[in-house]
Amino acid sequence: MKITRTLKTNLSIGLRTAIRTLGQELSTQRSHRRAVRKAAALTYPIKLNLGSGLRPRHVDGWVNVDVNSDADLQLDLREPLPFPDESVSEIYTEHFLEHLSYPNLDDSTAWDVETPDRPSHVLSLLRECRRVLVSNGVLDIVVPDASLIVTEYVLSQTEHASSIPSWWGPRWCNTPMHRVNYVFRQGREHLYAYDEETLT
Repeated sequence: MKITRTLKTNLSIGLRTAIRTLGQELSTQRSHRRAVRKAAALTYPIKLNLGSGLRPRHVDGWVNVDVNSDADLQLDLREPLPFPDESVSEIYTEHFLEHLSYPNLDDSTAWDVETPDRPSHVLSLLRECRRVLVSNGVLDIVVPDASLIVTEYVLSQTEHASSIPSWWGPRWCNTPMHRVNYVFRQGREHLYAYDEETLT
């Protein structure tokens, strides 16, 4: 396409990335608004599977929530949950929190995890989970344990390197530091790494 070629030639990679991101955010907002209207028709209490991903991770009998179109509700989980107070009996989230910012990463000089004008997406979501959960409701969180990859890195620098399990990730991750970066970042998808102490 001539327009695409012209834009590619005349716009910096940073500007092209920003335009692509803007398009994705506009699409996410449209989907989120549709899902908010759909959520109003639910019969409560419900069970939520947050960040459900594609079909194999969906749970029958639960409301599966994700930004992808495969979800029951295509919600942007950086926004408030569209459910009444104490309307959810259980919430399950697996391999999702690491995709949200924990401290606000837009400001690398910030001394606080969040400020009123720059909230932590993770802390905002956890507050929303507390709000919508019934009394004695269950919140089950599963995240990659970053301490495992850090331990692997440390072991690789010692005589215990042979005890490191075989690598399951991409072939280009052929050094311990490549593996650390892959697990911590997964391209640009992972925004924060957790271990048991950080999660609690």
